[in-house]
Amino acid sequence: MRFSLEVTPGPTYLLVEAAGPMDLGHLCGMFDLAAQVCEMNGHRRVLFILVAAQVDLSFTQHLHLGAHAAHSLRKLERAASVVTAASRRGTSEKSAQKHGLVFRTFTEAAEAAVWVGASDDVGAPGA
Repeated sequence: MRFSLEVTPGPTYLLVEAAGPMDLGHLCGMFDLAAQVCEMNGHRRVLFILVAAQVDLSFTQHLHLGAHAAHSLRKLERAASVVTAASRRGTSEKSAQKHGLVFRTFTEAAEAAVWVGASDDVGAPGA
């Protein structure tokens, strides 16, 4: 199976859906692509759907991924990802938050979509 991305602009956020095997380079590239599309098209929020992606990162790679996400997406108001319950670790999420990104990981797409589209202070870390 090959790696693929589908990028769909929505009224309140950019939707990025990934499928196939993804390593750290693919994931970092996905964040970079989303940041560029958001900047060029005026989006301030992004939702990544990763339930069809096969990701196997080490603890250290998860930390690096979170830091990279925070750097790439630093101009956005908030970002979220959706993963399967089995692949949910929280390491990348916490790393991104520690580096200043308003970022959450969910296991339900509907819940993530509500959070990404919510007013600026709802659900932000520390709110």
